[in-house]
Amino acid sequence: MQNLSVLPAISVCIGISFLIPLVWSSFYLFQIIPEEKIVKEGYLILGLKKMEVQKYTSLEKIFINSNLSSQTMHGRGGQSSTFTNREFQSYVKTTDGKKFELISSKSEEDLMKRLKPIAKKLALEIEKNY
Repeated sequence: MQNLSVLPAISVCIGISFLIPLVWSSFYLFQIIPEEKIVKEGYLILGLKKMEVQKYTSLEKIFINSNLSSQTMHGRGGQSSTFTNREFQSYVKTTDGKKFELISSKSEEDLMKRLKPIAKKLALEIEKNY
């Protein structure tokens, strides 16, 4: 943008600004329909759905994994700070061996609270893998 003259730079910025509603209105969709034994994954962009359908034999379990992630920030004076976070991720596994991510959270209690209605609806138990 710095190498462009004023008029082309303004034109490029206006053109890019038309993409902002696409980004703001985009959602990831995930749906399990146990009656039909299908899983739908896809995106909703400006009210238009694009879904991919996958069939499964049966659902095996819901399990939770725990991951540690660290991030290091470096300053100009040679100082650095490392932040470590624990994140909990939940998955549903089918008997076919496929797994689909459900919910993730930094709090185990929050994740369990949000997973209980899902586990009840799917008639599955929640298993911790940590």
